Amino acid sequence: MTIDAIKSEIAKRLREVRSDSLEFADSEHFSDLRRLTADALGDVSAAMTVEELEEIDGLLVKIEKCWNLCKEETLGEGSDDVLFDFDFELDDDESQDDEPEKSDEPSEPRQDISSDVKKLESLFDKLDGTGGKFNDLRLRSLFKRSVSELERANDRPSLSIARNRYIRRFEKLDSSIRRRNDNIAAKPDFDAKHPPVSLRLPNVARLVFGTVVFVTAAVYGIITATSNQNSFYLWDEWVYGVAGAGLVYLVLGLVYQLVSCVKSTAAVRRMSFFRLLLSPLALAGAIALGSFLPQLGLLGSLIAASPLMLGGIGVYIAYRLKLKMIVKRKHRKVKKTK
Repeated sequence: MTIDAIKSEIAKRLREVRSDSLEFADSEHFSDLRRLTADALGDVSAAMTVEELEEIDGLLVKIEKCWNLCKEETLGEGSDDVLFDFDFELDDDESQDDEPEKSDEPSEPRQDISSDVKKLESLFDKLDGTGGKFNDLRLRSLFKRSVSELERANDRPSLSIARNRYIRRFEKLDSSIRRRNDNIAAKPDFDAKHPPVSLRLPNVARLVFGTVVFVTAAVYGIITATSNQNSFYLWDEWVYGVAGAGLVYLVLGLVYQLVSCVKSTAAVRRMSFFRLLLSPLALAGAIALGSFLPQLGLLGSLIAASPLMLGGIGVYIAYRLKLKMIVKRKHRKVKKTK
């Protein structure tokens, strides 16, 4: 084998080790393992002679030890894996350029991705553990996919494309994590500004509105049914729906009245999120109820459930806008102090 072919085999194995090591991401030795593999890739790429390649053996031994430590810590059992078991034979006539050998290797030399791998390692370390479990899973997935795309790059244009892709991905994830963390940091300020007792005044309007809507719809339905010489409970679908919406508002008013009396400082936030979760359930319930009660109908059931559906979405949007305003104010204060 030529020196270039040997370097290619060692680098390929190092990339496989680094990719497979993601399953040990929770180990305290994981960062050391990634650093060692990145250093080894750089040394392999820079090696020009057999002697320089042989000097990398010590680093490969360290990688094996670190791998086994990670595996033992993650799986809780002993490990003695052998990661690098090479048996290379250097071609005697490698230096002769009279007749180039025919080879199945691509004519384009494999691109050196060691610097990109180190940059990926740096980006990974920067974001790891900063965005919660869900974002940590996204981070590991992005890291593995980005490394795989770099490894498949066989020329400079494809390497440039892969580089631009992983930079955009990590920038997008970084922005997502910063937004999440900003919102979390703003929640105590929101809770201080909107204690549970703040629900009482708008809840009075909710109770009055629900009562007026229900009574108005009921009176209209009775008068209309009587004038048409129908039974007093034979109303149009939309009348049942409006009366139902009034009843829903009254029930919500009672729930909010109870919530306003709790001691939890996060009651307003949690109620807003609960209303959002209730919206799709209310839609599904309205469709089912309208299908089983022909007198109410789909129109009536949707009108009756509108306070839970549209009202729930509106309450949550209002909460997010208020939270966003708090985040902006905090950012402005930080800028002023700089």
